[in-house]
Amino acid sequence: MAASARADVLVDAPGADLVRGHCSACHSLAVVTAQRGDQEFWRETIVWMQKTQNLWAIPQSHEQAILDYLATHYGASQFSRRPNLAAELMP
Repeated sequence: MAASARADVLVDAPGADLVRGHCSACHSLAVVTAQRGDQEFWRETIVWMQKTQNLWAIPQSHEQAILDYLATHYGASQFSRRPNLAAELMP
């Protein structure tokens, strides 16, 4: 299933409510829908946000559902954002 034409609208599928609840609490859903990656990319993104952006601990069952949703609907493709900067390069 292709991503929505609107950057701030998630693909309507199981897990979307968890993504909406956890992700949009801190930033626009357009930030999420602009990304592409496999489960490892999304897991690393969550860990990075927890380490550097004060993202709360996500219950394991929620985290896995979020990872499944994101990897399925916003999976790896030629379109992707650059990797996050290393911590020592951050301002």
